[in-house]
Amino acid sequence: DGLPTKFEVKVTRLEENAVVVVVRDVSERYRRFEAEKRFVFETTARQKDAEANRFTRHEVKNGLLAAIEICGNIREQFSEDFNSLQKDDKLPTITEQSLSTRIEHVSELDRTLHEVLDIVLAETMARDVIHEMYVPRMQRVDVNYILSHMRGFKASSKQFSLKCSPSPMPILLTDQGLFKCIHGNAIRNAIKYGEKGGPIRTEATYNAETGWFEMHIINLPGPGHAQLVAMGDRASELVFSHSTRLHKDVDLGQNSHSAGDGAWIMHKCATILGGSVQINFEDDRTVFVFRAPCKVYDAATKESNHFHLPPGVWG
Repeated sequence: DGLPTKFEVKVTRLEENAVVVVVRDVSERYRRFEAEKRFVFETTARQKDAEANRFTRHEVKNGLLAAIEICGNIREQFSEDFNSLQKDDKLPTITEQSLSTRIEHVSELDRTLHEVLDIVLAETMARDVIHEMYVPRMQRVDVNYILSHMRGFKASSKQFSLKCSPSPMPILLTDQGLFKCIHGNAIRNAIKYGEKGGPIRTEATYNAETGWFEMHIINLPGPGHAQLVAMGDRASELVFSHSTRLHKDVDLGQNSHSAGDGAWIMHKCATILGGSVQINFEDDRTVFVFRAPCKVYDAATKESNHFHLPPGVWG
């Protein structure tokens, strides 16, 4: 059949002048081994691609839901103007505050759609994050801005509050994509699984001596919280498991788009940053905690290059 033939040879000495040589054709055995090896490799590759696609779908889903929320805000603003026009039968007066609100909504929608586009284009990053092969891209990150702004929601609303120590938080050197992924998913989980419309508090601290950043996101109990408290530490472990949701749709009273990957993705991102995530289900609240080592951004160090002239060179 044109394929190479492999043989197995066994030599046995029976007597002083007698040797038995057994030659066996093992080509079929080798072909089966190679086929099994290819099957395992291809199966593993498909599993990796599937997990990376889950990551991308999850983040794109969050972005699109946020964009829908922003569009709803814009629609409500125009509906108010339309109702005013029908009542007064004249063009309503657009106040400076109303105009500023519209501009902010449109700007937020623009940022959201650009971030969704970045996620779609970053499939390689997603795959590397899932398998903890991603190398963090350290850059200047305005933590204050990220913690007070997110796709589709504003921390300036009455539902959200932010406390930073020190205040303002220094500009840090970290991976902005991973940081925003952790913060965004944590806030969405607090909104989705906490008390409906309840307050959500973010507390962020940075210790310059140890070089560690810590973020707490705190929300009031939502549906099914008592069962999570009764589970103890087991609930905290299961939250960060792959495709695990402790809150069921029936408990939330809504049709959820979640596949249970948010906390698992946060765990992956934190691990790559050299940090950790945990969640504590207390009797009267839920506390999400993210810790990671960070350095303060030094513009002089990042934006200048030092070089030395070799001996004997005059300049």
